[in-house]
This record gives sequence, C-alpha cells and structure tokens, in this order.
Amino acid sequence: MRLYIGLIAALALIAPAIAQTTAAALERARYQSCLDLAVEDAGAAFEEALSWRIEGGGWPARHCEGRARIALGDDRRGAALLDEALSALPEIDRAAAPDLAEDAAAGWLEADDAAAAIASAQAGLAEDETRLGLWRLLAMAAARETEWALVEEAATRLVRLDEDNDDAWRARAEARLELGDLDGARSDIETALALDAENIETLLMRGRILEARRLRG
Repeated sequence: MRLYIGLIAALALIAPAIAQTTAAALERARYQSCLDLAVEDAGAAFEEALSWRIEGGGWPARHCEGRARIALGDDRRGAALLDEALSALPEIDRAAAPDLAEDAAAGWLEADDAAAAIASAQAGLAEDETRLGLWRLLAMAAARETEWALVEEAATRLVRLDEDNDDAWRARAEARLELGDLDGARSDIETALALDAENIETLLMRGRILEARRLRG
C-alpha cells in the first residue's frame, strides 16, 4: 500500500512536467508548420497566424504573420512586425533572433528601405556573427545606401565564412573600387571570375575596374 501511494504521489509530481513538455513540443511544431506554410500558401499562413496571435501565440505567431505579410506583398508591415517580435524576444528564446532578423532585413529590402534593413541585419549579427544570410543582406542594403566601407566589411566577413562565394568577392570588389582601392578591387574581381567566369555582373564589374585603372594611369 505504501509503495502504491508513493507511486501515485510520484506520478502527481511528474504529470505536470510531462504535460508542459508536450505543450511546448506542440507549439514548436505549430511554429515550424506556420513558417513553412508562409512559403507554400501565404494567405493560409496569414490566417493561421492571426488566429494564433488571438490565442496568445506571442512572438512565434508574429514571426509567422510577418513572413506571410511579406510573401503577400505587405513588405513594410511584415518587416515591422518581425522587428517588433525581435525586440520582444525573451532571453530563453534568443536563439530565434537571427531568423527573425534575417526575415526582417529581407522584408525591408523588398520595401526599399535599406536603412531599416541594415538595422535589422546588424541586430541579428549581434546574436550570431557567423550567419551568412545576414552578412549578405547587410552588404546588399549597405550598397543601396552607398555605405561602401560597410559593404567592404560585410563582404570581407562573407568571403572569410565562404571563400567560394563569387557574389561576395564581387561585392567587395565594387566596394573597394568606390573607396579608391583599385588594386584590391582588381584582385577581388579576378577571384570572382575564377569562381564563375561567365557571370555577366562580374564581367561588367571587371570592365569598370579596368577603366578606372586606365583613367588613373
């Protein structure tokens, strides 16, 4: 009898923990499902996210809604929602910050707001400096703002993380061209060409660099 009572007491203590773990697993599954749906059927994902937010879905529901809005063309509102979710992210969930920041930065670029894209990308990189997508978006946004020193910095990080990324070498070549480092630009564009000799953008960039070197004499 004492053993039976002990088992009942133990189960009473364990049951809430099991229920909490199960609920968390279901929330994670719903989160991933909603994000995937935003790619496959943005309208359905948007409706799901709105319902989830009413139910108290918190930042995961806002992430899904933001991604769905961007897919539906509501870029500015979607990106703003993602930034809001990033700002409200609890410490225990900080691992999700780079994902939120990358989606936000991409949304701001779609909305043609490069300054906001830079801010979102930098917020994400403060959490994870190895995130290739964030460095790429930062380089793209900085180029639109003609912040060439920032483009060079972002492209340098990209080539260190992925030395076979010809886009990154070309981006750094352009930044160095604009900054007046023609030798560095020439070296970078030759590396980009070695990786992809038929890329039209790279060939055009090499033409710009060669012309600048000719004019400088």
